[in-house]
Amino acid sequence: DLGKLLMRIGEFENASQELSAAVQINPQNLELSQHLAVTLLQLNQLDNAISVFRSVAGQNPSNG
Repeated sequence: DLGKLLMRIGEFENASQELSAAVQINPQNLELSQHLAVTLLQLNQLDNAISVFRSVAGQNPSNG
């Protein structure tokens, strides 16, 4: 939840760190992964964001 809060207030660098750690702990949490991907987009880390989005789509093909 800290990562999502940091994202909301525009602290994208800190948010990406928090969300990355949370995804490492719980890789099946698609919501966290989606938030991480959006945060990476905000940081202009397009390749990383695309990779995370693809991972989410692979885990939930109905979203693809």
